[in-house]
Formats: sequence, C-alpha cells, structure tokens
Amino acid sequence: MSRTTATAADALVIFGITGDLARKMTFRSLYRLEVADRLDCPIIGVAMDDWSEDHLRAMVLEAVTADQDVVDEVAFHRLAGRLSYLKGDFTDREHVAAVQVTLAEDFGVEDRGAFYDSVGALRDVVQNHLLQVLALVTMEAPVGPGHR
Repeated sequence: MSRTTATAADALVIFGITGDLARKMTFRSLYRLEVADRLDCPIIGVAMDDWSEDHLRAMVLEAVTADQDVVDEVAFHRLAGRLSYLKGDFTDREHVAAVQVTLAEDFGVEDRGAFYDSVGALRDVVQNHLLQVLALVTMEAPVGPGHR
C-alpha cells in the first residue's frame, strides 16, 4: 500500500484574525503547533481592523500567556516571525482566482443509510451544506442600516 506524503502549504491565511475566536482559540493553537514544531509556513492574518503587525504579535503573546504560566520564548518568536497582517476585504474578483470547497469526513454513513436511501447523499451534503458554505463565502455584503 502506498502512503501519500503531505505537501507543505504556501501560507496559512486566517480571515478575522482580530476577532474573539482568534484570541480565545486560534492564537493558542498556533503557538502549540509551533512548540511542537508542526508549523512550516507563513501565517497571514486578514481583518478589517486597523492593527499593526506589532499589535497582532502583542495580542498573540497576551493570549498565550493567559493560557499558561511559562511561555517558550524561542517558539513564540518563531511564531511571531511567521505572522503578517493585511487590512481589508480581499474577497472580491480582483483578489480571488478560485474557491475550492472540500468535504472530508472520517466517518461512514452507517447510521444515516435509511436517510440517504430516501434523500440521497448528493442532495443532503452538496445542496444543503456545501452550497450553503459557498453562498456565504461569495455573497455580497448586506446593504442597509447597521451594515458596513
């Protein structure tokens, strides 16, 4: 049996890098990956907030130190060196050449067989899930009061 090897990514792009989820989970996860020597690509944070790269790095350090008593400074500085920040909306046709939506499940359809017999996996997964994700990613921003 042949075994496929993972290829390195050109970059890891994180949209909404200035948000609560990034502060609560993403920064700590990136740090843990760096400590385990599992990161090997640049990390590009994208958001609408007017942050500098130094401010982003300070927020990462704050999130990491809130999570543990001792910070591996060498690993943190490696992570900080990978970070860059882009301000703006890069989801228009001038910036996006292609969108790929991948569904990868590591479980079977054993308990969903009766459902799929009547509905079908294509209709359930593609129509109800993947196309919804694609629509959310590609739709125009709302226009009106309270929206940007």
